Amino acid sequence: MSTLGVCLRRSIPRDDWTFSLFITLMPSWVVYMLRCSDGSLYTGITKDLVKRINQHHSGKGSKYVRSRLPAKLVWQEEVSSGGKARTREAEIKQRSRAEKEEMIRKEKDRA
Repeated sequence: MSTLGVCLRRSIPRDDWTFSLFITLMPSWVVYMLRCSDGSLYTGITKDLVKRINQHHSGKGSKYVRSRLPAKLVWQEEVSSGGKARTREAEIKQRSRAEKEEMIRKEKDRA
């Protein structure tokens, strides 16, 4: 994911008037879950989900997923910062399997 920045600035020195508008969309982080070939669930975070999924599939991702390929993306959630992503990842990892399956089911229902 990339950073998008837009800047509009107009200055009129005579009137000493300046109008500035800055809009910046920060790159978001993604918390995601994969269902591995043995049925287990893997939770991770990344700034570039497509790149990370490709790393997993090529065997260059986590050791856990590497030994349980193929893996399928079953859930994802965008968050605004790396700190929030790590916190959310930790929260999800503490949940029971049933709670994680419920998150996945709700994701499917939204699609």
